Amino acid sequence: MEGARISWDELICVGYQVTEEAIARLCDDIMEYRKRAGLSRREVTKAQLINWKLLKEIDSGNGASNAFVLLTSDFFPFSKTQCAVFKGTERSVFLDKREFTGPIYEQIEEATTFVLRNIRLGAMIDGLVRKESYELPIEAIREMIINAHCHRNLADDSCVQVALYDDRLEVTSPGGLYNGMTYEELMNGHSKLRNRTIANVLGQMGFVESWGTGISRIKKAAEDYGLPVPEFQVFDDMLRVNLF
Repeated sequence: MEGARISWDELICVGYQVTEEAIARLCDDIMEYRKRAGLSRREVTKAQLINWKLLKEIDSGNGASNAFVLLTSDFFPFSKTQCAVFKGTERSVFLDKREFTGPIYEQIEEATTFVLRNIRLGAMIDGLVRKESYELPIEAIREMIINAHCHRNLADDSCVQVALYDDRLEVTSPGGLYNGMTYEELMNGHSKLRNRTIANVLGQMGFVESWGTGISRIKKAAEDYGLPVPEFQVFDDMLRVNLF
């Protein structure tokens, strides 16, 4: 598939029944997220979903791409986000754990909320103004979780994992680097899209600002917060980011 420049999320999900309700909800949600992100208002219709390769017109009606299925349902058992809080710095004792399924963009929101609910929120007085801030930058948390979903290997049955320890937030994405990309290229802002359709739709919704900026945004957010440099670990079958 890599050699033929075919993205797995573009393939038709054979036998999956597309409903008008699912189409309408996705269109409405894309427009709502664009509004929240302050993007230009535009009407999103079935024709637009076809243009984005989410749907394909076939003789029997509408064929759903794997991306459409991932953005509208919990049909694929691997499409989930496992979240946990561990005692100490190792995966031994659970303090809390949750599992989120359903549309990818909802999983991103729920996983981010889980992290914020389980880290400390502090406050300081600046003149007459009371300012609150979390112990980890929200921008980095969201970027780590978005990247994990956007670039994961969908042919891998594993799921995205978000783990909190006493000293770090750890986000693990199934699949190593894509299509010959090196660690040096990753750290220098190069990007190769494994899931083009999903990345495009998340971009339309305001989750992704531009390609190749995720790593630098995480590092910059940590630097602005006065945190240690985040750690990026690359393995054959997964990519892990640690925010300390």
